[in-house]
Amino acid sequence: MPLTISVAHDYICPWCWIAVSQMRRLRAEFDVEFEWRGYELYPEGMEWPPRKVHEATDRPPTPTRTQLAFAVEGLEPAKGPPGMRTFRAHQAAEYAREKGVGQEFNERLYEAYWNQGLRINDLPVLRFLANGLISDLDDFEAAIEEQRYRDRVIVYDEPAYASGVYYVPTLFIDGKAYAEQPYSVLRKAVIEALGEPEVRPVYDGLDFQGAKDRPLVFINMVTTLDGKIITGDRDEPVMDLGSKTDHATLRHLESCADAVMIGAGTMRATPKIRFDERLWRIVVSESGELDPSHAFFKAPRVILVGKGQVDRVDKVELSDWSSTLVELRERFGIQRIVCEGGSELNASLLKAGCVDEVFITQTSKLKLGKDSPTIAGGQPFSREEVESWTLVSSRQVGDEVFLRYRR
Repeated sequence: MPLTISVAHDYICPWCWIAVSQMRRLRAEFDVEFEWRGYELYPEGMEWPPRKVHEATDRPPTPTRTQLAFAVEGLEPAKGPPGMRTFRAHQAAEYAREKGVGQEFNERLYEAYWNQGLRINDLPVLRFLANGLISDLDDFEAAIEEQRYRDRVIVYDEPAYASGVYYVPTLFIDGKAYAEQPYSVLRKAVIEALGEPEVRPVYDGLDFQGAKDRPLVFINMVTTLDGKIITGDRDEPVMDLGSKTDHATLRHLESCADAVMIGAGTMRATPKIRFDERLWRIVVSESGELDPSHAFFKAPRVILVGKGQVDRVDKVELSDWSSTLVELRERFGIQRIVCEGGSELNASLLKAGCVDEVFITQTSKLKLGKDSPTIAGGQPFSREEVESWTLVSSRQVGDEVFLRYRR
């Protein structure tokens, strides 16, 4: 059974927007689900906008608590439309929850407000956001206009305080309230609630070395004892290959990068793929056969390298890898890329001499199969071209060995 975390929130609160990113990270790492509880920060009758404190004109600017929180979570500061109440948005969210699509609809609301600047309390906007999730849009709109769920929306100040919520977001984890906390605190609370020992990544304080004229590129893969990178068929996910230590190490290596790159085959084989919202997501496709509804594309910063077309996704033509990587840096400011396969994508980068480091988790599992993919496929090097890499570190954790190589 997943751990259910109750979340008191309001869409217009920047701290709640940060919490959305934190909740995505928690879902990626743990078996948790969230129960959204609507709290309206500025209900009818409350002054809007709040009074501003006089600021001296010669005072140097300093970061606010909110700006610091965005920086800690690796998020770009964001600002939605000002002067907006959220009562209708919460009514719509309650309707969506009854229909079993509350999580998806809440994320649409947050994305629409913070990334698209939409006024999510307006009925036409709510109807637009519900399209594809709610089958009966007329009843959906009627429920909002009738205020069918008025009693479920808690308003500030006194009603919220009476329910034990003094700030939004407040996450209730195992009966304890956590308000405006960094991810590390929430993660620790979830681990304690699940009764699991904390799993730490293998690497710490990584010092990367690599090319100066393009983004630094490092590959991270998990393999069987005989070097295979799958446990089932090519089109199946492989989260069962590595241990929890491997998964924690994977997330840590992603935190060291600006972007994560995968091939289209890897994307197709992983329908529930998750990455930190801070990361640019790069998918490489030679065929252009992409499903625009895939979870990979449901993020604010996505790049398609190669053929194909997906709405609202940046496109980069794939020529030679050196110039493509330079374009990724110049257009998007990407300095470090972690590549997570598959085999052919890894091979093309290695063949082009565009990989600086390789991280390998070698498990004790055995796969076999002459056609099972390895870390890198592609056309082989000739005997004269065979490369030697430097082993930077080697560490055993349980039955796994974590290897780091540098070109």
